[in-house]
This record gives sequence, structure tokens and C-alpha cells, in this order.
Amino acid sequence: MWGPERTSLLRRAFVLAPVLLALAACSTSGGLFKAGGSGKAVTPTSENVGTGSSAVAILAADEAHNLSDGTAGSTYLAARLATTALSGAPIRLLVRRYDGKSGSLQKATTEFAQSGAKLVIAPADDAAARALANALAPRGVSVVSLGQSGDPANRLFGAFARRDEVTFSAAEMKRRGYGAVAIVQTTDAASAAYANDIGEAAARAGLKVQFVDGGNAAAAAAQLQSQAAMGFEPRAIVFATGPAVAAGVMAAVRAVPDLQGIAVVGNGGWAVAPPAGLGKGWYPSLSRQGLAGFVEKFTAAYGQRPTVEAAVAYDLVVLGGALPQVAPDDPFGTTTMTNAQGFAGVTGNFRFDAGGVARRAFSVVELR
Repeated sequence: MWGPERTSLLRRAFVLAPVLLALAACSTSGGLFKAGGSGKAVTPTSENVGTGSSAVAILAADEAHNLSDGTAGSTYLAARLATTALSGAPIRLLVRRYDGKSGSLQKATTEFAQSGAKLVIAPADDAAARALANALAPRGVSVVSLGQSGDPANRLFGAFARRDEVTFSAAEMKRRGYGAVAIVQTTDAASAAYANDIGEAAARAGLKVQFVDGGNAAAAAAQLQSQAAMGFEPRAIVFATGPAVAAGVMAAVRAVPDLQGIAVVGNGGWAVAPPAGLGKGWYPSLSRQGLAGFVEKFTAAYGQRPTVEAAVAYDLVVLGGALPQVAPDDPFGTTTMTNAQGFAGVTGNFRFDAGGVARRAFSVVELR
């Protein structure tokens, strides 16, 4: 019997060695790290986990403000959790914290170069990922980020292209005949970036767009009412925020008679924290079954909810343990990483295209 995460990744890896599926063991090894009692797990500055022969490195950021309302340090915690799925081929996980500053990036780059790791998982900071790739590619090290920049010639791959998600959502909004949408955002970097991306995608799809500050729910509802009085009447409110902000804003919106019947559109971050009580609407999601299983495992281990980026990181760590068993000469090179069959994990099927960017399928989840 084989571990489901490792089996699902390997079954879509190279056909040249299907017998290596047997290396995926059911059991796990080692105890799980328990998050602190404060309710927040903070990524350590430096930590090494495990003693396996293959080294996987991760530069993890504390995504305190995220679109899932997940716990800070989710990426780090998910990476640790993934090591327990690899008892058949244990790894050494090198964790370094990224604070967005050049000093920590340079220090981590030097340590990764000396570690023997052939795979580095980078945060959703495309500039940082490119800097890592520029420094490590000459050493035969591949960098896979939680962002969307790819450059296979420089051994750089982007594992989570938000632009695919927003393109999917914009097409769905157009199909539903919304015509005009209001995008609620906050000042948090993740929210602002998503609002910009979904706004551009909606505009390309021919939708009219207005932005709303979601920092204060009552003020957001008043702004929506003011826009409606001036002739901008959105058919949907798109949330570039976590579910908690959406719940507050929609509670305020429901108190305004002129704003009744407006649909809610969430984002892919909601897939690991399905909201309730928001009224009619929907959100885009990666594999619902896989994510549900991941959330259950993460919550059981840490007593907290993850982010969707943490699920992507989980898959990448498992990939880091699986691929050396399939293509030992250059497990994370372009030929292996961009193979036409792709891979499968808790986030569903994904395939790195010729540009080094992971292509993923999204589905619509209706709010209840």
C-alpha cells in the first residue's frame, strides 16, 4: 500500500520507471512539529528537518495577511508536514525564513548553495525567485517558486500562476452576464496584488470595474451605495480578501436596501477555508477533494487552518522527495520538470509548460 501524496505525484512522473512507485510507503516517520500556543506559527530563521539523503530547501515567508485567512507560517508548516509523507525516501528539509529583505535572501542563497540541495522552493516573490535562480542555476540547482515566473533555461519554475485563476474567474463572470463588478480590497500586499490582477482580467473580458476599500465594512458599503447612486451598479462584488473581510462587508451590504441581490465572487484562497453565510455567489478552486484532505491533515497536525499556497508548497516538497527516485541524474532539470504528463498532488493535476509555469485547472464552487 502506498502513501497517496507520493503515489499520485509519481504516477504522472516518467513512465520510464513505474516500478519506483513501490518506494511510496504508507507509514510516516518522526513526530510532527506542534505550533505554539499563541495561535500563530512563525517560520524559524533557520531550521533543518530530517536526515534523508536528498536535500530540499525552502525559503518561506510568514504570510500573515493572506487570501485564505490561514495561519502565519503556513508554508513552513506544510513543508514540515510533507516530510512525513516521504518515509519511503526521506529527505533533509532546509528551512530559511524570508522577510522580504536582500540580506536574508543573500544569506539563504549562500547556505542553499553549500547544502547540496538540488531543489529550492521560493516564496511568491518573483524578483526573489529570479535572484535565487541566477545564483543557483550554475550549480545545477532548480528553483520552484510559489509565484508565476518561469525560465527553464535558468532552471526557474513558477508553481502557482494567479493569472490563470483570475482569467478563469473573469471568463466565468462574463459568462454569468455580470457586466459590471466591484472589487473589494485592503491595503495588504496580497490583497492589492490580487485586486490588480482580477481587475485587469475583468477589464480584458469586457467588464466594467470599480474598486472599493474593504478596510472598514460600513465604509465599504457606503462607498458601494455611493457608486450605485452615480450610475455604477455592480452585478457582483469580487473579494480580493480573505473570507473574514468578505463576511463583514456583506453584513453591512445587506443592511442597505439599494444593494440587495448582488452576487459574491471569492478567490482561490477560499478553497481551504470555505465561507458560509455570504449569500449567493461562488469562488474558483483547485482540486476540492485534494485540498479538503490536505486541510484535514494540516488542521489535525497544528490545530490551525492553512493557506492555499501552503498546499502548493506541500506538493513541491513531496515532489522533491519523489523525483530523485525517478530521474536520479537530473531530477529537477527542464526535461523532467516539463514532461508532458505533468504531476498530481493535493492541489490536483499540474504541468509545467515550456515557459516553466505550472498550468492548473480551476472549477467553480457555489456558495451555500
